[in-house]
Amino acid sequence: MSMLQYSGYLGEHNRMDLFEQESVNHPLAFRMCPRRLNEFVSMPEARIPLAQATLYIAQAPTSNAAYRAIEAALKDMSTDETIEVSDHLKNSHHPGSKKLGRGTGYAYPHDYGGYVDQQYLRKKYYTP
Repeated sequence: MSMLQYSGYLGEHNRMDLFEQESVNHPLAFRMCPRRLNEFVSMPEARIPLAQATLYIAQAPTSNAAYRAIEAALKDMSTDETIEVSDHLKNSHHPGSKKLGRGTGYAYPHDYGGYVDQQYLRKKYYTP
């Protein structure tokens, strides 16, 4: 019996979700994850959105950039090396902190439409 015939089997749905999150450049935030699909649509009708999700994932541009970034960050964490926090990100609310350069030059993203092109870490992990 295939997954398209038995609505209780969720293994393949999970694989589709995982593949999409790992490999697709921009997973659809609004696409209902196939894993939960059977809560709303039963078989055999669920075959249609499952097929659509499969086609979308299969045709979407792929990248493992997020995977590479998290692996590089985890590798750095395992070496016990400390990454220095940039001065503009350090707490500037106590006496004397401004004299040390803390908080100077920081741009609050919410004041700029939610995004500011500024350096947060001295090392870059994510490269598209």
